[in-house]
Amino acid sequence: MKVLDVLIEKITVVENIRGEFKDSELSGLMESIKQNGLKEPIGVGITLKEDYVLMYGFRRLMAYKKLGYKTIPCVIVDEPEIQELLLVNTIENIQRKDILPAELGRICVQLLELELTIGEIAVRLSVPESRIINALEIYGKLSKEVAADVEYMTEGKRRKKGKISPSAALGILHMKKKGGLKESDVAQLLGIVKRREMTITELGIIGSLIQLGMTVEGALKEKNLYTVVHVKCVVDVNTLNIRRNKYKITSGEILREVIYGEIAGFKRPVCAIYRNRKNKK
Repeated sequence: MKVLDVLIEKITVVENIRGEFKDSELSGLMESIKQNGLKEPIGVGITLKEDYVLMYGFRRLMAYKKLGYKTIPCVIVDEPEIQELLLVNTIENIQRKDILPAELGRICVQLLELELTIGEIAVRLSVPESRIINALEIYGKLSKEVAADVEYMTEGKRRKKGKISPSAALGILHMKKKGGLKESDVAQLLGIVKRREMTITELGIIGSLIQLGMTVEGALKEKNLYTVVHVKCVVDVNTLNIRRNKYKITSGEILREVIYGEIAGFKRPVCAIYRNRKNKK
């Protein structure tokens, strides 16, 4: 058994490892450690970045912290066991529906460091890959303070005031990427959503206006003058591909430019023309 003295600040505690105990129990343990030292080392796993994940011994770790020690004796646990612990704990949190997107993202970063792919993580957690990708983005691109306010919506319940839905957070991050928003703009939009002063639909309108070149202030002021219309239509594939190659934009962007009159429209499908003629008889 390999035992090392590990810096306490380097040890990450997975949420479900946190034990429940009374203050009197911790005080007793602290006194025992002061008198007799640590009888059994705690267990940690080491990641590829040489950080540590707590496997067991949460009370002993907390006692050492409160005693002011900088290091603690640790048993180094095999990597596959770390993967399993993180997966099992995350599955339990997902089933209880109380895991935050940022927390899911943090754990997925650790699993990626342990050489699991996004696809493998998604399969083991029984969630779509898109949820893993979104959680990683929220964890990686928002500050800890803001990310802590991003919560999944519980089915049948309204979003709490002061909280941000993942779709709103990701929408604002998308605006930052596509519209070149400054950090102050991002903070302003997140604050508005957090105070529930804007719906997801209005946020989508603001995003579209910013992408078209309007400033954040202008988009906020003008948002009530616009609406979003979703169009489903059948178009000629050859014509669509020619225009996609010519303008280097997506199919949706092509249809948008057609509506604005910037690009020539599409001919009606033959079946639609036939139907209209038939109806006129």
